[in-house]
Amino acid sequence: MHHCFDVAYGFDQLQRFDAFIPANHKSRCIVFVHGGAWRSEDKRDHTDLARKIAKNTQSVVLVPNYRLTPKEPTPVNKIYHPSHASDILLFLTRVLVWDGPPGTNIEEALKEIYLIGHSCSAHMIASIVLDSTSITPSLNTPTRLLDAIKGVVMSEGIFDPDQLVSCFPQYREWFVANAFGGISKFSDFSVFNYSSRDHMDSTRWLIIHSKGDSLIDAGQSQAMYEHICRLYLKQNLPVDKHVYFNTDGLQAEHNEIFKEDKYIEMVSSFILRA
Repeated sequence: MHHCFDVAYGFDQLQRFDAFIPANHKSRCIVFVHGGAWRSEDKRDHTDLARKIAKNTQSVVLVPNYRLTPKEPTPVNKIYHPSHASDILLFLTRVLVWDGPPGTNIEEALKEIYLIGHSCSAHMIASIVLDSTSITPSLNTPTRLLDAIKGVVMSEGIFDPDQLVSCFPQYREWFVANAFGGISKFSDFSVFNYSSRDHMDSTRWLIIHSKGDSLIDAGQSQAMYEHICRLYLKQNLPVDKHVYFNTDGLQAEHNEIFKEDKYIEMVSSFILRA
C-alpha cells in the first residue's frame, strides 16, 4: 500500500491530508473526516482505521485535517462554523484534480467518492452535501463534486446543535457556543433545515448510531434518517434504495466504535454494495 502524509490542500498548517492507496485499488475513493467537537483530534488518530478500510474495500482512502476552534478563542484567533466545513469543501474540490503519487493512477477513483463523517464532521459533511447555502453561502458545493459523491456514511452524528445542548446542557459552554461563534441559539444551523440538491438520485446514505454511545443521543441519528427519507420522498425517489439506518450493529462508546470489526464491516459492505 502506498502512503502519502501531510499533503497540502491549503496554506494553513492544518489544511493537510493523508492518503492510503492500495496497489491494485478499485476506481473508488473514500474520505474519512474526523470528529472531535470541532476543536480537537487529528487525522493521524485514524491511521489504523484508514488502512483497514482501504484494505477491506481496495479503495483509495483520504483523511483530511481542518482548522479547529480554539478552546479559548480570542479576537485574533477564532475559528467557527462554517470555517471547518469550508476547509473540507476546499479539500474535496482540490482533491478532485489531484494527480496523486506517480504510478498510482487515482484519477478514476476520484470520480466515485464516498464520504464518512463522525460526530461533528457528520454536521460538516451534511452542510456540504445538502443545500445549506441560504444559511452559509460559502458552502456552495460545485456540481462536479456533487456528481462524484456516490455515498455518505454518518456515525454518531451531531445534526442539530440545539437538540444536542438540550440533551447535554454542559456542551453549550464546553464546545458548541465557541464552534458556532458564541451565539446563544443554533436553530439556523440544524441540518434538518437544509434541502436536497439535484444529485440525490445518485447518492446513497448510511446512518449509524451505537447503542453504547453515551456522548451523543441516538435521537440525532433518528431525526437525520427521517429528514433524509423526507427529502427522497419529496423527489419521488425510492427511499429503500437510497437510505439505510442501523442502530443495532454497534455496542461500543462514541469513539471506541472504530476498534470494532463490525464498524469496518458495516462501512465496507455499504460501499461495496454499489
